[in-house]
Amino acid sequence: MANKDILTGIQNFNNDPEVQKLQSYYNQTTCMNVFDIEREENRHSAFLSWLFNDKSSHNLGVEPLRKLLTLYAICEDDAQCKPNENKLDLSLRNKLIVGKNYQLALSEITTEKTIGSFCPNPDNDTSDKRIDIFMRLAVSWEDQDSNRTAKNITLCIENKVYSKESDGQTESYHKALTHDNSETHDDVKIEIFLTPDKTKAKCEEFVSISYQEVLDSVIQPLVPMEMSDNSRIYMMDYIRNLGRADMNLSGGEKNTNVNSILAISIEEKKALKSIYEAHSQIFNYALVASQAKNDVCANGACVIDEQDYENIISDIKGNEELLAEYWLANEDLFKAVIFAQWPQSPILRESNRDNSRYVVSFNNKILNLKKKNGSLKNASKAEAAYLLFKAWTMFYEEKAGKLPTLGDIRNEFPIEFNAYYSDRKYFSHLFYPYNDKLEYYYDGNKLGNNVKVTANWDIYLDKEHKIELANNEYAVCLKLWRKSDFENLVENTKKYEGITIEKVN
Repeated sequence: MANKDILTGIQNFNNDPEVQKLQSYYNQTTCMNVFDIEREENRHSAFLSWLFNDKSSHNLGVEPLRKLLTLYAICEDDAQCKPNENKLDLSLRNKLIVGKNYQLALSEITTEKTIGSFCPNPDNDTSDKRIDIFMRLAVSWEDQDSNRTAKNITLCIENKVYSKESDGQTESYHKALTHDNSETHDDVKIEIFLTPDKTKAKCEEFVSISYQEVLDSVIQPLVPMEMSDNSRIYMMDYIRNLGRADMNLSGGEKNTNVNSILAISIEEKKALKSIYEAHSQIFNYALVASQAKNDVCANGACVIDEQDYENIISDIKGNEELLAEYWLANEDLFKAVIFAQWPQSPILRESNRDNSRYVVSFNNKILNLKKKNGSLKNASKAEAAYLLFKAWTMFYEEKAGKLPTLGDIRNEFPIEFNAYYSDRKYFSHLFYPYNDKLEYYYDGNKLGNNVKVTANWDIYLDKEHKIELANNEYAVCLKLWRKSDFENLVENTKKYEGITIEKVN
C-alpha cells in the first residue's frame, strides 16, 4: 500500500461520522471513572447488589433477579454433560428458564458476607473469608391441582474483575454453604463465578458466567422497562463503563492478564462491526504494526491469518512507526472492535499504554540514569530493559573477570527476546556496534542488508545509552517497548545473581 493510501485511510477513518460518534460515546466520563473505580470488584458487586435488590430505588422489583436466575439455569444446563448432574431439579430448572409462573421473595442480599456469619465453626482459617454477593430467597409455585411447591435458595456470586481466584477460595465457600452446621445446609445452592471471560472456578459446583452474559441477558433487557429517571441514568452509565477499555487498569486489584473491556451493548456491537467493515484495511495495517504475530494470529481468536499477516508486513514497509502511533491514538476504540468480533483475542489482555516505572540495580547499586538536576530517573519499560542488559554485562564481568564481547551478549540475548522485531524479521540481533555518527546500517532480513536507522523509535542512538563491551567497544540495543517482551526479559534475568528490578509506580 502506498504511503499516500495509508494517509488517506487514516484520514477517512478519523472523519467517519460513525467513528466520531462512537469515540464520543466512549470519551464520556462515567461516575466510576470519576472516582477511579472502573474495575474495582467491590464497586461492581455494589451495583449488582443494588440491581438485584427488589427494595432498591429502581422500581423494577424482582425482575432483575428473575432474569439472573434464568441466566443461571441456562448456563448450568450448558455446563453439565448429563441432565441428572444439574443442581436444580427438573421442575425448578424449567420454572427458572421460562422465567414466569412462580413467586419470588428475597429475604436477604448482602455484599462481603463472611462465612462465619452463616456457618458457625467452619474451618478456622476460612471463617473470615467473604462472599462478594450473598442472597437468601424463596421460589414457590402451584401446580394444576393447587399443590404448592416451595424452594429455599442460597445464591452466592464470587466476582472477579482483575484478580484471580485465591487458593481454595470457591472450595471453602461451597464447603461452608453445605456444612452440617450452616444455616444454608438445606437450601438449594446457586453458586456463580462471575468473570470477564467466563473463567472456570476451581470448585466445580460454581457455574461460570461472564459479564457479557449478564449485560445481554439481565441488564440490557431491563432498559426498556419503566424505572425511575435516576435509575435509568445509573443503568446507562454502568453499561458505558463496561464497554470502556480501561487502559490504565484502574482499580485496587489489577491483573493485566484479563480483558480490560468487560462487556459491550448490542448497539455498540453493531456500530463496531460496521466500522471494521468500512475500515478493515487500515485497521489491519495498524494492528500488524503494533501487535505481536502470535497475538494477531492466535489459535481460536485469529484476527488475521498468517499468510495475510506476512503480506501486510510487506505492504506497510516504511510506515510502521506511523501505524503504531495511529494504533496507540485509537487503542480504546480498536480494542472494542476486536472485542466485538474476537472476544478471546490475547490482544485484549494487555495495553501498550503502560506508564510503569522501574529501578534496576546490580549488587545493590542503582543503575538508573540521572536527570539534568542530578536526581535519579525512574526507567520506562524500554529503558529498564537497557539497564537490565547493562547489569548483565556487569554480572558477566564479575564472573568471567572481563567484559563480554558483542558476540557474547548477542548469544545471551538473541533477537527472539524482542518478538516485535523478530516476528517482522526487521533485525537479526538485539545489539549492534555503537557508531559515533549516530547513523546505522543493520542487517535486517526483511528490509534488506542496508536498513538505515536514524531515529530513537527503534533503538537507543544516544551516547548515554551505549553499553560497554570488551576491547573498548560499545553496543546499542533495540528497545523492548512491548509489555510481553519486557516481562519475558525480566523473568529471564532472575537467574543472574545480583540483578534486581523494582517497579516503583
